[in-house]
Amino acid sequence: MIAKYNRRSLYWGAPGLCLQIVGPIMFMVWESEATVYVGAIAALTGLTMLMIGFIYYAKAKDQHPAWAGMALLSWIGFIVLARLPDRHQRSIDRMNKGLCPKC
Repeated sequence: MIAKYNRRSLYWGAPGLCLQIVGPIMFMVWESEATVYVGAIAALTGLTMLMIGFIYYAKAKDQHPAWAGMALLSWIGFIVLARLPDRHQRSIDRMNKGLCPKC
């Protein structure tokens, strides 16, 4: 389950990041009106895809998807999300030691 969410976060996040880079470049390189609109749509689509990738990454870490909003708002939030302990792994470790997985 965790690997599925990690793959999905990569499938959504990587193209989203690329679109966010390409969109503003289109503003700077071509100055026609149509290209400006296409660049804006590419940047917004990339932002949406990156947000979906962050949500899947939060799910992979077994955290609430609201952390994805914080990750999107700041790189500090992304670093915090990456450093949060993985609850699923912690419960497996506790079960291996013969302890209650939730306590």
